[in-house]
Amino acid sequence: MFRPTPNSLMMKQSSSFPLFLFNTHVVRRAFSSSSRLHAEEKFVLFEEIPLSQIAPNLTTSNTASTTIGLVTINKPDKMNALCPKTAIQFRELFESDQICNNKNLGCLVLTGAKSNTQGKSAFSAGGDFDFLLERCNDQPFNNSARMLQFYNSFLTPLLKLCPIPTISALNGHAIGAGLAIALATDIRFVEANAKLGVNFVNLGLSPGMASTYFLPYLLGHQSASALLLTGDLISAQKALELGMVYEVIEGEDQLRERALEYAARIARNPPIATKLCLKNLRMQQLEGLEKMIIREADAQAQSYADPILKQTIESLIRKSNEKK
Repeated sequence: MFRPTPNSLMMKQSSSFPLFLFNTHVVRRAFSSSSRLHAEEKFVLFEEIPLSQIAPNLTTSNTASTTIGLVTINKPDKMNALCPKTAIQFRELFESDQICNNKNLGCLVLTGAKSNTQGKSAFSAGGDFDFLLERCNDQPFNNSARMLQFYNSFLTPLLKLCPIPTISALNGHAIGAGLAIALATDIRFVEANAKLGVNFVNLGLSPGMASTYFLPYLLGHQSASALLLTGDLISAQKALELGMVYEVIEGEDQLRERALEYAARIARNPPIATKLCLKNLRMQQLEGLEKMIIREADAQAQSYADPILKQTIESLIRKSNEKK
């Protein structure tokens, strides 16, 4: 089994549902000092694809206007690492009419941007190291609130704001918070060469982004504990065996095609039945989640006060800069 070291940790990171979110304006203010959003920086992309283009054989008079949404985390130079700018744009997209009030959307696929170099692509390598270093220099009280808001910028859109089923297409490594976001979607497909894991403890950081909730929920206590306490990264095949993912696909392009085809199979069904089914699934899924992410945010705030974590992140940033 692949066991992460500091180098591999870096992975070259050069309404019916329970309401557990902060107000979106609160989230925006909390991140504004470090984000300074610019219109030209698009860290989250959205594409709406007609069902007829993906699966013509599934198109009927009832689905002629049905579309599939493709959301892409777009920070390939840092392996799609997650930062406050990404968090805000992710939340704003799901609040917009493109998703929230779009009656044509039948299913949503979430993926990561392809690598813009010869390196391996990633779905998401987790939290951006610069953001984590900022947290190391802040106070625990502030960090607890900041992290809870950060979690909710991703989890609330997927679990409450999005009224349709979601599929993750893990086109490469899914690490830490990156994997946790995928766990919040309804179905997961993964590229055969991807590594998956929650390596928080290897950094010296308590797990976050609801990873201590979703992993036991999906895998059971023993398998979840093994992954969370060791920080081990596992293969796509092992993830399939554990029930973390639904299917393993060879090749990034083939993965994208398969995820969109599966989304089309879901979207062809009558929307009322699909949404009622999804409501029941998510009601069960969300039970207890709010308390867990509050505990995670508090635990991460305590971790940021540990000088060992700061030293580790600074070392990883230096190594990343040396490779550029």
